[in-house]
Amino acid sequence: MSKLEIANARDLTEQELRETDGGWVPWAIAGGLFIIGGIAGYMDQKQENKKNKCGK
Repeated sequence: MSKLEIANARDLTEQELRETDGGWVPWAIAGGLFIIGGIAGYMDQKQENKKNKCGK
């Protein structure tokens, strides 16, 4: 297969994924995990800052 055919196949698959009813679900899950990870990282950093202040 040529590069053009591969690119066309990739575009078609992405379009098909968008057109399916469940196309948004993986993005919603990924977004939720990203937000949860961000909050968890922020809370962890806050705890580290408290430990550092108390330790001084």
